[in-house]
Amino acid sequence: MVRRHPLISKLHSRVTGFRTFPQIRWSLSHMRELTATVNVWCGPGAPSILEHFDRTSEIDALAFTDANGRCRGFKEALFDTYTDGILVLHRGRIVYERYLCALERNRPHACLAGDVITSHKCWI
Repeated sequence: MVRRHPLISKLHSRVTGFRTFPQIRWSLSHMRELTATVNVWCGPGAPSILEHFDRTSEIDALAFTDANGRCRGFKEALFDTYTDGILVLHRGRIVYERYLCALERNRPHACLAGDVITSHKCWI
C-alpha cells in the first residue's frame, strides 16, 4: 500500500474541491503534488521519436457548426470546452500540439482513458 507523506495528508485536509470544476483543471496537471502516484514503465527501449509536420495554422482556422447551430472556430472551441491539452497525430507525425491552463509539455496529466479519441478518417 502506498502511504502519503504527512505534509500531503495535511494539505488534503485543508484543500477542498480539488476534484471539482474549475479547480480540477489545475489539479489534473499537479496531481503528483496532491496525492501518491507511480510512474508507469514504458518498456525496455527508448521512446519513439515522432516527427513534426506543423499544421497549426490550418487546424486553428478550421470552422464548424456546433450542436446549437453556431459557427465556431477550432481554436475557440478548445477554450470553450476547457481543453487542457491536445495532440493531433496524422500518419505518425505530430501535426498539432497545444497546451492550455496549467498543462505544460513536460508535465504529466492525470487524464482518463476516455479522454483519448482515435479516428481512422480525418481529413486535414
